[in-house]
Amino acid sequence: EWMKLGTPGTEHAEICKNVGNWEAKMKHWLAPGMPPGEMTGSSTIKSIFDGRYVVEDFQGTTPMGPFTGTGLLGYDNARKEYFSTWIDSMSTGIMILRGTADATGKIVTFTGEVVGPGGKTVKMRTVATTIDDNSHTFEMFETKGGAPEFKSMEMTYTRTKQRQRPRGPSGGPGG
Repeated sequence: EWMKLGTPGTEHAEICKNVGNWEAKMKHWLAPGMPPGEMTGSSTIKSIFDGRYVVEDFQGTTPMGPFTGTGLLGYDNARKEYFSTWIDSMSTGIMILRGTADATGKIVTFTGEVVGPGGKTVKMRTVATTIDDNSHTFEMFETKGGAPEFKSMEMTYTRTKQRQRPRGPSGGPGG
């Protein structure tokens, strides 16, 4: 049973489709009705542990300076749900979300909570949507206190073409 639970399946194959290099454009809102801030960045997504998880390393620039973050995404065969974690250079906590896919497997909705300013709990909902092999989106929604949910972030990812490494005389990498 443990071997079965530890074997990557179709959900793992789906998340591994995002392995590669990406350009990202982000809009973020600090509160409802405010104009969005904008940021651009790049993301490298790689598979680890034989396709069981993917790790995203993000780098961007904000009006406040450089921004980096790392996310881990996987599918838990035992719980039959996706999970996502996020840490970054502008916080000291970790965001942990759990989610499910729609019937197509192209839209995964995650939910969870984080502790925000003043020690207040913020409910989070994110939606990751696969558009095609070369583009996907990520939206984040927050609920603070008794206020209605609002969209706090929107990211659009576009796959970049990787440069081919020169091949050596034997056809292998390098020279």
